[in-house]
Amino acid sequence: MQSPPNVFVRKGGTGRMYLIVGLGNPGQQYAHTRHNVGFDVMAVLEKKLGVTISREKGYSQTADCFVDGQKVILALPQTYMNLSGLAVRELMDYYKIPPENVLVIYDDIDIPQGTVRIRPNGSAGTHNGMRSIVAETGTEDFPRIRVGVGQRGLGWNLADWVLSHYQTAEEQEIADKAWERIQEVEKLGGMAKAIETGIPKMRIEEASARKQARIDSGEEKIIGINEYRLEKEAPIDILAVDNTAVRESQIKRLKELRANRDEAAVKKALAAITECVKTKQGNLLELAVEAAKVRASLGEISDACEVVVGRYKAVIRSISGVYSSEVKNDKSFERAKELCAEFAKKEGRQPRVMIAKLGQDGHDRGAKVVATGYADIGFDVDMGPLFQTPEEAAKQAVENDVHVVGVSSLAAGHLTLVPQIIAELKKLGREDIIVIVGGVIPAQDYDELYRDGAAAIFGPGTPISTAAIKILEILLAE
Repeated sequence: MQSPPNVFVRKGGTGRMYLIVGLGNPGQQYAHTRHNVGFDVMAVLEKKLGVTISREKGYSQTADCFVDGQKVILALPQTYMNLSGLAVRELMDYYKIPPENVLVIYDDIDIPQGTVRIRPNGSAGTHNGMRSIVAETGTEDFPRIRVGVGQRGLGWNLADWVLSHYQTAEEQEIADKAWERIQEVEKLGGMAKAIETGIPKMRIEEASARKQARIDSGEEKIIGINEYRLEKEAPIDILAVDNTAVRESQIKRLKELRANRDEAAVKKALAAITECVKTKQGNLLELAVEAAKVRASLGEISDACEVVVGRYKAVIRSISGVYSSEVKNDKSFERAKELCAEFAKKEGRQPRVMIAKLGQDGHDRGAKVVATGYADIGFDVDMGPLFQTPEEAAKQAVENDVHVVGVSSLAAGHLTLVPQIIAELKKLGREDIIVIVGGVIPAQDYDELYRDGAAAIFGPGTPISTAAIKILEILLAE
């Protein structure tokens, strides 16, 4: 018999036990309802492992099995959903199973039906079963698999929806997709390894690209975005921030900090952190706290770790064909493709755009969606890494010989960062590379950005194809 994929059980036989819990309500009247998808996934595991979850153990029905030499407890709480934590805590206490070795499988109405999300930890959200587990165990640090059961239909209240039954086709679709995702994670070597490859993130970005395509084409209506949109948006009250002044103030504070601390004590504390990272002996968090007490900065504490392990770089993956498969025969999309082909014929190569995330912006899902859309239109797309400086982005743009740099920034950095990258491109002799700006930018900032040299600005709700048409019209006019 082939063993099932083990999401967090690794080969090597540590001697530690693992617990897999599927959430649901006991009783025939709840069987195969949306709220019982955790029970249904466990039924698949039963078949794959050749066991029957029937042994009474306190508040749960359980079964024992071995996967890759590791003992695994399969459990179905019999407490009803809202008291699931009693059953989980009881089993964890009895078998001495730590939270990181507990996998909980449950339903989620905020995820499209048949979609599966895997997370190593996180909050309980609005799910009462998970709230009970967090309350009873006192921690959110356990892996979980959320299986989408779809948002409730019009006229349904929440309780009736989650306790409603699937159609046979729906049920099978969910089971198949759940198992498909589990197998994908297993092939990559477990959840930690999957995260390192960037696959879970890519799956999220793929779903985001599909949704954006449906919104852009009008297939999915959003009031105020692509339906009943105001002819002129009302001004937004904002707090204007002088980024240069803020930076200078922070530098001044750092200088004062360093001038009024015991430098020898700081060096000793930072050396202890480096040694801990090198030898893996000691409590890194405790050492970081001690370093902070003697006024070491966060950057210095990070640098002390970086000496040994280097700086983490996320895997950048792009996807293609997803946006175009959902947008289908949208006229704007087709027009953008025509202009792209026209440019390629004129210049002898495809238009090339670089998407740059400048400044302290740790969010790139939106940028990835835009990049996917441009690629499906026909652009060659380069994706810059997170936390790029204007200098770094300009250098990458010149080295890759792009026609366009698309800039996105968080925390109102556009008024500082956009003119900086334009200046850097000029220094490198490439004023011909046009700079466009996207994201949440107040309308009152548009004129200043245009004065600084921005060729186009695309605010929230702008369809990707509309932005592409504007970019191509600018390029073709040159």
